[in-house]
Amino acid sequence: MPRFVSETKEIRAEWWDADEHAVIRKFSYMNRQRVSSRAAQARKVGEDTVVVIDRAEMHLAMLEEGIASWTLKKENGKAMPLRRSALEKLSFEDAEFIVEEIEKFNEKRTPEEQGSFRDGAGDGAEAGQGAGGVG
Repeated sequence: MPRFVSETKEIRAEWWDADEHAVIRKFSYMNRQRVSSRAAQARKVGEDTVVVIDRAEMHLAMLEEGIASWTLKKENGKAMPLRRSALEKLSFEDAEFIVEEIEKFNEKRTPEEQGSFRDGAGDGAEAGQGAGGVG
C-alpha cells in the first residue's frame, strides 16, 4: 500500500455523452478529515449538544474532495466548470453515481493490502509516489 495517496480513476455513467467523464481520486487523510468535519454538525438539544451528520453536506464534500477533474457539459454543450455551484446543480442521478463511485474507490483496504504496506512494500518510493507525486 503506498504511503502517499495519488491514485485516480476515470469513471463514466452510461447516460453521459461519449466525450464526458470524471476523474476521481483516492482520499488522503486530509480529504477524509475535511469530508468528516463538514458533515458533522453540532446542534443544541435542550441542555445537550449533539453531533448530527448532514448527509447533503457530506455528499457535497465528497464530490468536492473526490473529483479531480471532469469533462461534463451544460445543456448548451459548453464545458461545466468544476466548482461548488456546479456540483450543487448536478442532477440527482449524476451526483449519486459519482458519490457511489467515490465511495467504492475509497473503501478500506483489505488486511492483505495493509500487510504489504506494513512489510515494507509500500514505502512511497513507487513510480509517481515520491514527494512530487503527492496528489
